[in-house]
Amino acid sequence: MPKKCAGMKSSMIALLIFVLLSGCSSQDQLYGEYNGEADALKLDLSSQRPTFWPRQNDELAGIDWNKSPRINGDKDSDSVIGGDSRKFLLLRKESSANTFSRTLEVEDKETYEGYVYFSNDSPSGLGENGADLTSRDTRLALEIPTKVRTRTSISASLLSANAQPKIVGSTVTIESSDVSETIYLKLVSAEVRKQDGKILHTIPVEDLWKPQGALIQCGEEIPGVLVAGCSGFVTFKLEATQSTFKAQLSLGFDNGRDYMNYVTAADYKGIWARFVFENTGKVEQKNVNVRFKIESPAFMFTPGDQSPQEVDALGRIYTFDLQDLAAGKHAGDVPIGKQVEIIVRIEPQPGWAETLCAEKEVNVQGDVSVDGFYSFTTSASIYPDSALC
Repeated sequence: MPKKCAGMKSSMIALLIFVLLSGCSSQDQLYGEYNGEADALKLDLSSQRPTFWPRQNDELAGIDWNKSPRINGDKDSDSVIGGDSRKFLLLRKESSANTFSRTLEVEDKETYEGYVYFSNDSPSGLGENGADLTSRDTRLALEIPTKVRTRTSISASLLSANAQPKIVGSTVTIESSDVSETIYLKLVSAEVRKQDGKILHTIPVEDLWKPQGALIQCGEEIPGVLVAGCSGFVTFKLEATQSTFKAQLSLGFDNGRDYMNYVTAADYKGIWARFVFENTGKVEQKNVNVRFKIESPAFMFTPGDQSPQEVDALGRIYTFDLQDLAAGKHAGDVPIGKQVEIIVRIEPQPGWAETLCAEKEVNVQGDVSVDGFYSFTTSASIYPDSALC
């Protein structure tokens, strides 16, 4: 009796191990399923739709798969998520519980996983008249926008030195979950995997950006080689962030070191306005532009070389003129964690004391705009000293 129970126990364990191994080797178990319903796009005025190429059957009619390799030509494939190897690029929010789709809304502070299926659909072995059906120098190239607001595309191209056609492509469409917010995307990792999910090698992300792409492979062959009948996939990760910055305007008197959000003026002397912009986000801030404004005739910005020189985050030194101040000063691109400090001198004008006493407050503004953001205004004030009025 004990031996019989032990035998049953061993059989159950063996069966359980078999089920687990079978599940682990399943493509669907590893990377989820495809949700076609998520591909139904809401109406907008753009022409952006998920697509693939080549699309026309007559482009493929003259191609004999027995004479040259054929990459991703099987529209009914149970080994690719979604069942169509021509639509080989999919995207999802990172999690095994999320399904892949060809359309996606991206959100701040989320990570997304991309999936690229590839296969050499030519029959195994040598082709007609001894033709080599192995795809050579096979590569993957990605085009991913660095920032997303309204609907745009991510595209993947599979390239082969000797396949017909030599390039096939697939796209997904993405947009910000809130179109008033620009989301920045950063490609952080990528791996080539066998069909069972085993990682063959990691891909330097910069290689995927290059027009010629990064080498891929199905198995233990050298990178770039896809033997006839083999398949695999690439997974990659994207980080999404809505970048942030700090901007502050403060005032201080000539040759002073203390800057505050206001000053009280008691006599005739110049005032320095200091604008500080800091990139506190996770992406480089592009085309930072700063504009200054004083809403009173009592004070004016000092023109030309009478303003102090300032040094930006990249070590560039320059001075302001009045045109810069009115139209906006282009401070360039600000790297992550860096700041730009801009200092401008303000000169009292004739009759300034009477005007300041009458107005009781003069507002100095600094407006900053950054690609992908709405303008932001920061301000500081000049008040009359009680002894002045």
